[in-house]
Amino acid sequence: MNQIFEYLSRPYQDLDILDVTLEIFAVILGLISVYFAKKDKVLVYPTGMFSTAIFVYLLFNAGLLGDMLINAYFFMVSIYGWYFWSQKKGGQILNPIL
Repeated sequence: MNQIFEYLSRPYQDLDILDVTLEIFAVILGLISVYFAKKDKVLVYPTGMFSTAIFVYLLFNAGLLGDMLINAYFFMVSIYGWYFWSQKKGGQILNPIL
């Protein structure tokens, strides 16, 4: 069991505790975002955006620019999705979830 723990924790040994904490928080926000998506709640957007924004920061610092750009794209698309989903006219939602 100790070997498994060492294998899983080895990539994090040289990282700053703040980065590890941010990564854990971003993963939790991502899971919460998936839950809100399943429940068709608009909170899917802010939770997902915070998660991807944290990952953009972490991936930039790690030098993983391709992964960072993918997360930046997800962040921008979430802005559009939040705007699109929030559109109302006369109190009626224009773009309901089907």
